[in-house]
Amino acid sequence: MEIEFGRTCVSGADDRRVKVWSDSSGFCFATFADHQAPVTAVACARNVVFSASRDGTVRAYDLRRYRQFRVFKAPPPRASKISDTSAPGAPLVSLAVDADAELVCAGGDEPFEVYVWSVRSGQLLDALAAHEGPVCALALDPRGGGGLASGSWDKTVRLWKVYRNEMEESLEHSAEVLAVAYRRDGGQLVVACLDGALHVWNSKTAKLLYTIDGSRDLAKSDRFLTKRQRKSEQPHFTCVAYSADGERVLAGGSGRFVCCYAVTQQVLVAKFRVSHRRDDSDSDSD
Repeated sequence: MEIEFGRTCVSGADDRRVKVWSDSSGFCFATFADHQAPVTAVACARNVVFSASRDGTVRAYDLRRYRQFRVFKAPPPRASKISDTSAPGAPLVSLAVDADAELVCAGGDEPFEVYVWSVRSGQLLDALAAHEGPVCALALDPRGGGGLASGSWDKTVRLWKVYRNEMEESLEHSAEVLAVAYRRDGGQLVVACLDGALHVWNSKTAKLLYTIDGSRDLAKSDRFLTKRQRKSEQPHFTCVAYSADGERVLAGGSGRFVCCYAVTQQVLVAKFRVSHRRDDSDSDSD
C-alpha cells in the first residue's frame, strides 16, 4: 500500500517494513523496520509518517531526522490481562491522522474498535466501540472538529465525534465496506464496498447521493487474474480518493487499473493502467 506525500511515496507491506521512496527517481531512500508483524496501513502529516500493524502498534517516524519518535500501543484483546503491559495489542488494520498531526486513529481487527491517541502526548484518548466486524477503513473529516468515518466488514460506516465519544450516524450498505474517503471540503464521503460499488454520501445530512457500479469496469480487467483468483475474488475497489476539485473520484483495487469517475454524472471518464507484467497474455494457468 502507498500514499503520496509531497514528492515522496510511503509504502508498508507484509515484510514488516515501512519504506520511503522518491517519486521522481523511484529510489527508496529510507526504510524503517521496527514493526513485528505485517504493516497494514500508512498515513502522513507534517513531515511525519505513521504506520499501523498487526503487531498492535502505530509508529510515528520523523522524516527530517529519519527516526521513530513515538509508539502508540493498542490495548490487548480482552482475553489478555489489561494490566499486563507486555501483552501484544489488538491487531490494527486501518489508520487515519489529521492534517495537523495532532490526532491519530487506528481500527482493530478484533476487537472491533477504533483507538484514538494524542500524537503530542502519546496517550490513548478513547476506544470507540460500535462495529460488529473488523474496522478496515478510517477517514478524518478535513473540516476538523474530531469528525471521523469508520468503515467495517459489518457493512456499515459510522460517523463519530471523536472528542465526545459520540456516534452520530450509521450508514448502511449492501456489502462489506473496504475503503472510505472525504471530499476536501468535508461535504461528501465516498465508500467502496466488496460488491464493486461506490456509494457517495452527503456527510452533513447522512443521505445517499449516488451509487456508482464499478464492477463492470473491474470485470474488464478480470482476464489478467488466474482461474483460481477469479473463483475466489469478486472484483472490488480497496482504495478511494477525491480529485482536488472534488468533481471526480479515483478508485483502485483488485484490477490493474485506477478508475476515474465523474461523481455527479456517475460515469467512468478515465482508466489508468498501473501494473505491467510479462504474463499479460490471457493465461489461465495456475
